[in-house]
Amino acid sequence: MQLRADEAKQLVLPDSRIILNTPDGWDIKKGFGDTSIYPPTQPAHSSQSRIHLLTLRKDAESLEAAVKAEIDSITERSPKSSNARGDYKGSVPVKTASGIGGLRADFYTEQTINGATVKRYQIVKYYFRDEANMIVKVCAHIYGDEDRMKMFESTILYNLTTKANN
Repeated sequence: MQLRADEAKQLVLPDSRIILNTPDGWDIKKGFGDTSIYPPTQPAHSSQSRIHLLTLRKDAESLEAAVKAEIDSITERSPKSSNARGDYKGSVPVKTASGIGGLRADFYTEQTINGATVKRYQIVKYYFRDEANMIVKVCAHIYGDEDRMKMFESTILYNLTTKANN
């Protein structure tokens, strides 16, 4: 399911209490087939950094199973994708400031620049359960380094909440 942007500067999933509040300086726009929030700064290439939400159509028995199923599907369709198995580095538990627990699936490549290893993030995905036990995915299209990834993660973890907590 896709989401809608409401008047209060938040992304709202239909049939779910999960919302993503839009921080100051970020914009809500439609594009790429969905409604997303866009950071104040964009990378110097044509790919637009953004965050969007959706409810997974296929329910999985666990968040780990949802991550695996999605990676398998993407890898089968597009093995060179930046969020296929080749760039998947594992999942770690996360928790939002509002108390929603989930998993973060990391996708990145590593480059050596001046003798230092630098992580280059394309897409990072977060998986949570909503009040109806459906899996909600938050996609962060980062296109940047670890500092940019940390900015996106703090935006998600501090602003993803439920309507009851807002």
